Order: sequence, then C-alpha cells, then structure tokens
Amino acid sequence: KAGAAEAATGDVFALIDSDNVLPAPDWLATMAAPFADPEIAAAEPLAYTRRDEDPPMTRYFAMLGMNDPLCLFIGNYDRECAVTGAWTAIPLEVSDRGAWLKVVLRAGEPTPTIGANGFLIRRSALAHVAWKPYWFDVDVLRDAAAAAEGGRIAVAKVKCGIVHLYCRTLGEFARKQRRRVRDFLFFAPGRQRAVVPGERRRIVRGIVRFSLATTTLVPLLLQRRRGARRIPDSAWSLHVPVCFITLWIYSTTSLGKCLGFRQATLSRDNCRPGKHTGT
Repeated sequence: KAGAAEAATGDVFALIDSDNVLPAPDWLATMAAPFADPEIAAAEPLAYTRRDEDPPMTRYFAMLGMNDPLCLFIGNYDRECAVTGAWTAIPLEVSDRGAWLKVVLRAGEPTPTIGANGFLIRRSALAHVAWKPYWFDVDVLRDAAAAAEGGRIAVAKVKCGIVHLYCRTLGEFARKQRRRVRDFLFFAPGRQRAVVPGERRRIVRGIVRFSLATTTLVPLLLQRRRGARRIPDSAWSLHVPVCFITLWIYSTTSLGKCLGFRQATLSRDNCRPGKHTGT
C-alpha cells in the first residue's frame, strides 16, 4: 500500500486490495460522491458484502465485520457487525448525510480501524503522515487527524459494501494472522505512535475479556447465537475455531518477543491473490 500511495498521482486515490471485489458497477462513483464536501478527507464502505456463493470463511468475516475477532472485544472495528448491530463501539461524532455518514475524528481520541478494503483518501490528508515504509491501516487516519489544522478530520462511511475474499480455510487464516502480528512487532518499534488516553486500559481489558471468553467458550457461543439471529448462516460455526487460533497466535508470538527471539516479517511468496470475480 505504501508503494501504491507513492506511485499514485491523483488528488484522491483508492486503495482496493487484491482480495477485494467491487459489488456494483457504480461502486467507485458512490464512494467518491462524499468528496464533494471539502471537509471529507477519506471514505470507506460501511459494511462487507456477503454473497451466497462465497466460501464460509468469507461469509463469516463479512458478517463479523472484521478480520480479527480480538477487535470485537476491544471494541475497535469499522464495519457493520452482526454480533453487536453496530459498525464500531467507539463513541464518535456522527451525522447522517443520507447515502453516507459523516464521522469526525479528533487528535487524542480513539480512532476506528479505518483504512483498508475500499479506502479512498485525499493526498493532502497524507502530507504530514509517516506512511512509509509500511502502511499501518489503523494509524493512517489517527496520524492525519493529529497533523490536520484544528486536530480534526472528517471521514465518510458510505452506505455500501465491498467483498473481501480474506481467506478460504482456517489454515490460511492462521498464516495471515501470524504474518500480521509479526509485521506489527517488526515495524512498530520504529514508529512514534502516541497512546491515546485510556486506550491502553481499553485494549488490556479487551484482551483479558477475549482470553477469558475463548478459554471458557460460553461467551463465544452466545456471540455466535446473537449473530446467527441477525443473519442466519451456517458460517457462524467458524466463530469458535477462529477465536482459538487467534488467541494461540497472539500468545505464542508475543511470548517469543518477550523471550527475545528475533522478530522478522514473514514471506509473502505463498500469499494467494484475490480472485476477482463478479462485477
């Protein structure tokens, strides 16, 4: 993504990942419409599109509204979630503009994980953001708000979706989770990332809740039931194994860092590019 941003020449550019499928021919026009408001610095779909023909893993993550179940417990996610019935658990200033929501992000306040899978942003919003050599999706808008005049930016959450072909199997999910954690541990020490007041406490509480829920199982079953009531789909059966895999990878990788094992990014050689089917 950093390479794409560096090569882009337009005033507004779109980050559409290799594993994304645009669900409608007018998707780009719909996403670009909010930029008619000069205050809008970026735009992102409100949801993930779930299609009946998609594999269970793709449908599950679309319904969950995130690719990492830990985010559900921390409360930091950015797409509609069938478990909670909301697109984020972070309190924000939001105004409904009909086809999209205008969301105000302020420096020094928590920011949802906006910045990937159909993300559009003005070049000017990145003028004072350290997005090289690694584009941290969850930090881009937080840094942009801190650098903006008045310490605030406005983002559009457009009332449409995008297909995210994240992975097909639990094994592929495990590899991607391990890669993501390793990338973060490798690149994070070189970034000057200020901790928002209360954020560390919220994250720690979320990690504890996630660990207890996964080891005791009952809270996960209740979440699965709640999600299935909103969107009936057999893919909800993946909720428990996905949470167990996530807990194992975070625990073992973090333990390795604490023990002083060498941190390095994982190879992308075996990564599966997205299958661009559909319109």
